[in-house]
Amino acid sequence: MIKSNINTNSMDNNNSVYVSKLFPGSYPTYMKYKLIQQQIESYVVGDKRKIFRLMRENKETTVSSFFPHYGLTAGEFSVWYVLRASKRNTSSSSKT
Repeated sequence: MIKSNINTNSMDNNNSVYVSKLFPGSYPTYMKYKLIQQQIESYVVGDKRKIFRLMRENKETTVSSFFPHYGLTAGEFSVWYVLRASKRNTSSSSKT
C-alpha cells in the first residue's frame, strides 16, 4: 500500500498536480471516488437503508446495477460501506 501525504479534504489545483505526479493517469479515478465518498457520507441512515433494501428485494442486483436516484452503482456503494464500516468504533469493540 502506498501512503502519501495527500490532503483529501482539499480539492485545489495544488492537490491535483501532486496526485497527477504521484500516480500518473489516475487523477480522474481519484476524483471520481473522492466525490462518491463525499456523496455517500452525506446520506442519512434512511438513504443507506433504502439502498440496502433495494439490493435485497431485487434478486438480479449485480455489482454494476445502477441506482439513478443516488447516482452510483451497487458495487461502489458496497465497497464504500465495507471500507467505512471497518473504521467505525462500535460499542462492542470499545468494551474490551
